[in-house]
Amino acid sequence: MKQNEPVKPRVAIACGGTREEAVGNALNLVREDILKKVRGLVLVKPNFLSSVTKLASTQSGAVRPVLELLHDSNAERVIVGEGGSRSTSQAFDRFGYRELTGEFEVELIDLNRDTFSNTIEIYTDSGGRHTVEFSDLAGRADTLISVAVAKTHDAGMVTLSVKNMMGCLKRVKRPRMHGLQIGDFAERKGEALWNIIEDHSWVIKLFSGVMFRVMHLTQIIEKKISGGEMPGLLSQCRAISENVAILGNVLMPDIAVIDAFQSMEGEGPGGGSPVDM
Repeated sequence: MKQNEPVKPRVAIACGGTREEAVGNALNLVREDILKKVRGLVLVKPNFLSSVTKLASTQSGAVRPVLELLHDSNAERVIVGEGGSRSTSQAFDRFGYRELTGEFEVELIDLNRDTFSNTIEIYTDSGGRHTVEFSDLAGRADTLISVAVAKTHDAGMVTLSVKNMMGCLKRVKRPRMHGLQIGDFAERKGEALWNIIEDHSWVIKLFSGVMFRVMHLTQIIEKKISGGEMPGLLSQCRAISENVAILGNVLMPDIAVIDAFQSMEGEGPGGGSPVDM
């Protein structure tokens, strides 16, 4: 190998009779590669798009083999942290994460309750620029491990390891990753309300519908002002592709685990049909 030539990461693919076994088998194939990367403060980042729908979220069975491996690493502190689209606390309860704290020296942290002093600049769906804040904990972690579930996505084709890091962003600002512009006032009020209603799924569904109508109205107003074409789904697809790449420059996982034991296809990422892989 030439001096200073980058080492290409290895990808391990394995099967198993259970989700936990499949992930564990894959990790064991690249065990030494992973252990070399682990140091200091480790943030294990699952995906809680839903606190109710198992198919849309990372199950604890996919995280347990990761924590078993970290037990033999140079990790000084291990945190399982996520900013759920709905209730992170409910997801920890319903998807088996509370049991992990009894098995391992691990903390469960809701990133939605973190501080957000870091910002990145991303694109709007009309080609402008705006900023979005991300978690201070994610920013100072020495090792980032993304544990995602394989799903299709209506605007991004699929949602996997890098897009999973969107859960580190300030929740009310995440629509900006799609290029959407709600307005600072609506975001501030929405954030306060969301924190109150996050444990009530039917209220969230109603609130989300209202928010998307507000965004659509904002686009109509933008079209009137600019005299141009109103941004649509294609514009949002372009924006999220650009913005996920930008996110990867800031929060690229050091280790990426994709749980495809039972994947999801269809109207993802929030709902769809199971596919046994």
